[in-house]
Amino acid sequence: MNDGLFGSPSPAPDEIWLGTGAGFGSLHSFIPYFTNIHRQSGQAMSLVNSPVYGAGVLIGIPGLYLIEFSFASTGGDYAGLTLNASPAQCAAVVTSVTQPSRLALIVTPAASSPDSAFYCGSLKPGDIVRPHTTVAVFGTPERSYFRATRLATP
Repeated sequence: MNDGLFGSPSPAPDEIWLGTGAGFGSLHSFIPYFTNIHRQSGQAMSLVNSPVYGAGVLIGIPGLYLIEFSFASTGGDYAGLTLNASPAQCAAVVTSVTQPSRLALIVTPAASSPDSAFYCGSLKPGDIVRPHTTVAVFGTPERSYFRATRLATP
């Protein structure tokens, strides 16, 4: 119901939200993929979520994006976000990916305690952003997720 106080309801944002870690790509060994698609709305991004290549988003519309990867590992492992990583980089640990291909890097605090890597910035059509780790195992799969939201257009 719109009472006029806050204006018209906003349309659903361009967003992809994946949850519950399912495994890691067979070719892209350190790129996780997920069991649940919680939200996939809008036209700004395309989803990749495959047992072969892992998960990622392909940007179709330029804009300001917020990307988040929350990873619950076995503890003390690195996780992050990579941009346009090569197939060789996707088969290697995230700490071996150098900037500007590595957008964010965190270390998980303890077994099954998630921590999140974030990137907020401009992305252009053709960019691919992926969650990326140093281990190919989830500590607690249901505590891990990957989310991408377009916040604004140029």
